[in-house]
Amino acid sequence: MLKVKNFKGTAKNHLDEWIYYLKNSDIKEEFEAKGMVEAKETLRVNNLSDQERAAYKRYMDNKSYEASILSTQEFEAQWQIEQIEQAEIRGREEGRLEGLEEGKRSLLLEQLERRFPEIASQHRAAILGLNSQDLDNLAEAMWDFQTSADLLQWLQEHSI
Repeated sequence: MLKVKNFKGTAKNHLDEWIYYLKNSDIKEEFEAKGMVEAKETLRVNNLSDQERAAYKRYMDNKSYEASILSTQEFEAQWQIEQIEQAEIRGREEGRLEGLEEGKRSLLLEQLERRFPEIASQHRAAILGLNSQDLDNLAEAMWDFQTSADLLQWLQEHSI
């Protein structure tokens, strides 16, 4: 047990600094014990008049409110940045998919025009208008076509 009465008033270590504080309600500038800065601020506020303490409390409440607003704004800004980045990623993916589909459409049309030049060029618009699934189906079915009539029949069955 510590006996504050027996303390002679000279702080030789961190424990002595705390004992000095408890006995004298004072903190010297040279004190370095952990928590002394906070204790000094608490002591300063406790020594204010009631009116000064109320003003200090309002001031600290305002600072806390401002910090909260700034924190919220930072959070919202970060959230917006993340949303933009995700939209950019989705846009690149969609663009890549559109590019792949256009490439697939172009290659298929080229192959059909080489195999059935008289029919494919006449039905170019219908082929270009096919959706992705129908393009895949046509690419697979074209290997079974024996004549241009097979291509015409397939297009009639699958065109809008």
